[in-house]
This record gives sequence, C-alpha cells and structure tokens, in this order.
Amino acid sequence: MRAVGAPLQGRNAAQVDMSRVLQQLFDVTALFDMHLRPELLLLQRTMVTVEGVARLLDPEIDMWAAATPTVRAYITDALGPKAQADKLRAATKKALEIAPRLPHYIEEIGKAAEEISHHRVGLNAAPPPKRTRAVLWFLGLAALALAAALAFHRLGL
Repeated sequence: MRAVGAPLQGRNAAQVDMSRVLQQLFDVTALFDMHLRPELLLLQRTMVTVEGVARLLDPEIDMWAAATPTVRAYITDALGPKAQADKLRAATKKALEIAPRLPHYIEEIGKAAEEISHHRVGLNAAPPPKRTRAVLWFLGLAALALAAALAFHRLGL
C-alpha cells in the first residue's frame, strides 16, 4: 500500500490518475496471490467516481487533503482508544455474566478429562469428542474474559 500510495501524497486531482493507481493495486494483489474482497472492489470503483467528479468540479483539488478529516475521524471512532475501551467494556460485561456458571463448566471439563483418560490409549487414539473440545475452548475463553474483567474492574474503568 505504501509503494502505491506514498507517491500520491501532496498531489492534486489533476496530477493523479486513479485508474493507474487501481491498476497498481491490482498488480500488487496478483503479485502476492491475494484475493480481492468485494468491499475493496466497491471502494476502488468509488475512488474512480470521486476522481471524475473532483476533476469536473475543480481540477486542482487535493483529494488527499480533502479526505484526511473524514479518514482521521473514522479511524478515531472505529479504532481509537474509546472504541477499544467500549469493546473491552462489552467483553467484561459478558465475562461477568458467564462467571457464575464457571464452576459448572469446570465440573464438565473434569468429567470430559476423565472420559478422555479412560478412552485414550496410545498415540493413535481418536481425538476427544467435539463437545469436549468445545467445552475446553470455552473454558479457556471464559478464563481470559474473567481475567480481563477483573483487570478492568481493578482499573476502575
């Protein structure tokens, strides 16, 4: 992305050929055998449309400078500290909802481990039942969520 985008910084619409930029992006994706997501194709189509409209309205417009506030706001809203704190808060709430059921899950894991130890002999034994694997995964995730909830609570957030 840097190889394609860096040379475009500071140029106005008259100096940027968006179809060439898109071709460079397609070339990079082909070089690394990347699959293009439909959202990316729609974004690229939109970029060509915006370029055409910008050239009609003002051939000297700097599209990068015009887009910077919108992109910066999106990044702040979607990926910034507040968004991350909101995600952590939601995960903490979910962990606190699950916490009362942890003893039951631990008991289930104990039963599953006992079952595995009685039925598994040697290296060629069948993998544990799907339910057992799901319970083990869930317990691990619940423990992580509970640890996050406790840390979140201690920080007073």
